[in-house]
Amino acid sequence: MTWIALLLCKGTAAMIADHKPVVPDSIVVIVNINNQIDKLSTAQVKSYFLKRTKFWKSGEKVVFFDLRQSSTIKTLFVKEVIKVSISRIERYWLERKQRDGIYPPQQVGSQRLAIALVSRKTNAISYVYKNSLSTEDFQKVRIVYATPLP
Repeated sequence: MTWIALLLCKGTAAMIADHKPVVPDSIVVIVNINNQIDKLSTAQVKSYFLKRTKFWKSGEKVVFFDLRQSSTIKTLFVKEVIKVSISRIERYWLERKQRDGIYPPQQVGSQRLAIALVSRKTNAISYVYKNSLSTEDFQKVRIVYATPLP
């Protein structure tokens, strides 16, 4: 029986499918392989996540897939890339919703789902642990930003 148990804490090994330990090494931002973007800066990633930039250079609307609020990778992404706390980002989205009617990015339940969605939508963007990407994934998605974990 194949199972997946993810313990996504810095320095904690996770057992994935074939029972090999995996320690998250870095958070990467991914886009569809057909997206014209090759590289993003921290400021650009932040702008897409916070919905300050809503369109790609091609004119397509940016679709950012976020990971669940309770996930360790979300906490690390917000802290290391967006440079705020989870509570601050929650307040930010509440304020944007009330003031501008702008909702936070759609949350997805897992990194595998985020990868699958980005691989299907040319205008999608998300973040995952680098070592959660398989060789096959690189035929469908491209890394455009990476940050090592503290």
